[in-house]
Amino acid sequence: MHILRIYLAFGIILCLFICTYAWQSRIRGSKFFAFSCLLAVFWILAELVKRVFPDYSLEFIAENIRFIAVILMPPSLFVFTLQYCRKELTLKKIFLIFLIPIISIIVFLTSPFHLLFYKSTYISQDGLLRLEYGYYYWFVHLPFSYLLISGCLAVLYISIRKVVERDRRQLIILFFSIWIPFISNVLATFNIIGGLPLTVLSFPIFFSIIAFSIFRYDFLQSSPIAYEKVFHSIHDGVVVVDNANVILDVNPAAAKTLGKSKDEIVGKDFDEVFSKWKGIIEKYRSVTNFYDEVSVEIKGERKFISVTIVPILDKSHRHLGKIFIFRDITEHKHYEFFLRNLAFRDALTHIANRRKFQEDFENLIEKSKDSKKSFAIIYFDLNDFKQVNDNYGHDIGDELLKLVAARTASVLRGPDLVARFGGDEFAVLLHDCDKQGAQIVAERMIETVSEPFKLEEHELRIAISLGIAVYPHDGTSLPELLRKADRMLIAEKKRRKSRVAKSKNQNE
Repeated sequence: MHILRIYLAFGIILCLFICTYAWQSRIRGSKFFAFSCLLAVFWILAELVKRVFPDYSLEFIAENIRFIAVILMPPSLFVFTLQYCRKELTLKKIFLIFLIPIISIIVFLTSPFHLLFYKSTYISQDGLLRLEYGYYYWFVHLPFSYLLISGCLAVLYISIRKVVERDRRQLIILFFSIWIPFISNVLATFNIIGGLPLTVLSFPIFFSIIAFSIFRYDFLQSSPIAYEKVFHSIHDGVVVVDNANVILDVNPAAAKTLGKSKDEIVGKDFDEVFSKWKGIIEKYRSVTNFYDEVSVEIKGERKFISVTIVPILDKSHRHLGKIFIFRDITEHKHYEFFLRNLAFRDALTHIANRRKFQEDFENLIEKSKDSKKSFAIIYFDLNDFKQVNDNYGHDIGDELLKLVAARTASVLRGPDLVARFGGDEFAVLLHDCDKQGAQIVAERMIETVSEPFKLEEHELRIAISLGIAVYPHDGTSLPELLRKADRMLIAEKKRRKSRVAKSKNQNE
């Protein structure tokens, strides 16, 4: 899932790059080509939002934006194809091409009232908002969209047979590249291959092919000024390397990432410039298409960098070099670590949860196999905690759980761990500890928890019942040790109830 999000984000950057490049071009059809790129950006962005922010309202807005792009993409590509193939188009003809898509947008936005475009929304198995399509979608929108894409292919095929050799290469590339999103959309629409967003996944590939045509064949014949502006303003670092391993060009973002000036990089050997990034050097030698995330030190600061490698090929498919694209994902990684930390914390007490306890337990198992040292688990809960909730309310009960967790943590050593399993159930993981050591810790826990708690105007006393299990004497897996400790805990509760019952009988 994480790689898919990175891929979608990269696709957005790529489409924006192509959009900017095409918009400044003076070639025929460039404006509608740029508009198609922009629609792809919104399409991919909507898919990314749905996967990053699982909120129904936000997903519904994203789905609306996505479908507007879905509706407008085919006519936009069709107009671009006609203009590029030198077909004369008046404003009236362009309006007629867009007439049905405009009607489709209106029908789509008003569909909740008549259910023509879509009947309802639902959450699919992958947790994403989906639409159940109506009659208008199947019998008007989809056939018309596929008709326009088929029209693109027909126009290109006819033009390929008529144009000179130089233009024919460009048209052939465009002809075959259009098949990529077309086939992907057919597979996705009819759910032929799982539930993957194939159309969205195809856009970076589609526009990468067009981008390659731009650089290799001057496909859009954009001005050098436009290229220089995009190359130097893009936030991702770009390094161009030839087959001799010499750096041919570098943009300011890459120079900044490396902490060097352009003069210190261009013309130098790649291994020399990236000498501190040995991991990248070793990995890139034998690959032409590559993506990875690496941790490197830049100016004394640890950074996380994503690395994408794209081959440079000539018209005979001979390898000319490689393009390295670097992106600083440090902030994203820090946020990812933050989310991981949240996933391992109990929301109420802010101590570890069962998932964190299990992970630490598995790590400790591996260490103990090498060191042959034992460790212990203490499983405990609060006696008569239900009465606290019944008599004082759940807010007081929650505060009591927080304080019990804090007091328990205060008697543990640095590497030891206390976790809340749920309700009033807790577990303690004691490193390098035998049965005797665990009993000493248990006595400290009982003593510290038995001290009165002051909560608002109440002074509460609570006791705990606990059980101890030692690895490997009592078991070699977490379920075994927990069962052992739980049986000991239950036995302790029974003895306590028996003592209370005898005390009552004696008083009577």
